[in-house]
Amino acid sequence: MSNTTSNIPFHLPNLPKPQDVYGIRPDNSNKASVRPELPPELTRYFAHDFVDKPVPPENHTDIQPKPLESTQLTYIDTLDGLKVLRSKLCVVDEFGVDLEANNYRSFQGITCLMQISTRTEDFVVDTLKLHHSIRYYLGSVFLDPTKRKVMHGAGNDILWLQRDFGIYVCNLFDTMQASRVLKLDRNSLQYLLIYFCGVLANKQYQTSDWRIRPLPRDMLHYAREDTHYLLYIYDKMRSRLVSGAGRRLYDFDDPLLEVYSRSHKICTVIYEKEVFNDESYKNIFGLDEVGLNPTQMNVVAKMYKWRDELGRQKDESTGYVMPNKLLLEICEKMPKSKSELMSICDAHQRQNHPLIEKNIAQLMKIIGVSELKSKVSDVQHRQSGSEIEAEIQYQIKRPRGYFVTSAVYPQACYISAIHPPPVYCVPARRPLVMSPIYCTYPNYYKYQIC
Repeated sequence: MSNTTSNIPFHLPNLPKPQDVYGIRPDNSNKASVRPELPPELTRYFAHDFVDKPVPPENHTDIQPKPLESTQLTYIDTLDGLKVLRSKLCVVDEFGVDLEANNYRSFQGITCLMQISTRTEDFVVDTLKLHHSIRYYLGSVFLDPTKRKVMHGAGNDILWLQRDFGIYVCNLFDTMQASRVLKLDRNSLQYLLIYFCGVLANKQYQTSDWRIRPLPRDMLHYAREDTHYLLYIYDKMRSRLVSGAGRRLYDFDDPLLEVYSRSHKICTVIYEKEVFNDESYKNIFGLDEVGLNPTQMNVVAKMYKWRDELGRQKDESTGYVMPNKLLLEICEKMPKSKSELMSICDAHQRQNHPLIEKNIAQLMKIIGVSELKSKVSDVQHRQSGSEIEAEIQYQIKRPRGYFVTSAVYPQACYISAIHPPPVYCVPARRPLVMSPIYCTYPNYYKYQIC
């Protein structure tokens, strides 16, 4: 644990990748994951099973938890510590949970930290170092339907637990869902801390790079604060939800059951890996506003595919490989040289682009090939377009001795007024004896009538 108090940015480029340090190898293949079946606990139990469970009287005394400074904190980065945590969770009926993740230096994202609070202790778990052991020691505790898990805005956390550890959650009370049922002015945890606990949380580390080790003291304080008050907030919310006034004010016959129903539904959502297809590039934010021509759109599609493949291979987010805004700008400006492309990248000062620099030749090839195909397509269009139909009709009435047939359009009438003598094509209405002559036009065969 570090005593550093300075702000930690969202990305520390010099940190070693934890995937390499701890041998974390996610499945980034472009194949849909086999959809797992939900554990029996999530199909056997329903929201009313959790509402009706008895709650110890001490949970409703509305006594605020101890201040952070006087509450025991255990930082866990060893197997022995994980075993102790499991044993303590096995003897409690409820605990608060939160996760911190990094979605920038991993293709699918990676969970960096797990915070757990009981009524008497706070725990912070290094889920990077203990990545391979989290499920073994904590999986059954999270799935135990007799233990209430209190989380705030659990939608992402539920999916991260599945994705990284294969852990499912049963018996969830989501304080964000409760705040919506209670019609509070705002639904953020920061607001709930002020509203129920009188605590002004410092959210400056919310987007920090949580891969950093050792963890600075201020970041550790921020992390534990997210769960330290959760059980007390649950107490206050539950009291309101079960009160007679709550039933009259909150549009539900049973507001508490409504919260548990929404929370249980979140737990039954299954994580699905993102799969690339040829239409994926159309979902880039801001694409419709740029107004790109067909050639530029083709480059967008090719670069999007390149970015996706490289991100999967290197286990890097597509935003790290090439942010959407930069990708669209490159495709809009269509740089003609490597230096021009890098100057566009350099204008995005927020980050360096090491993978672009290493693969710049491939990117220039994508741009060059797309432009070349566009020019060839334009030539073919001019040769076969409506602008020469009149010329076809004129020349077809003035045979000059040559017959041209198209390998692609054998019944069509096409003519080239470029190569003298005028070369024309007519439908073959009678047997002709022809000998091949060299033709410079793509997809055409030129014959002389003998």
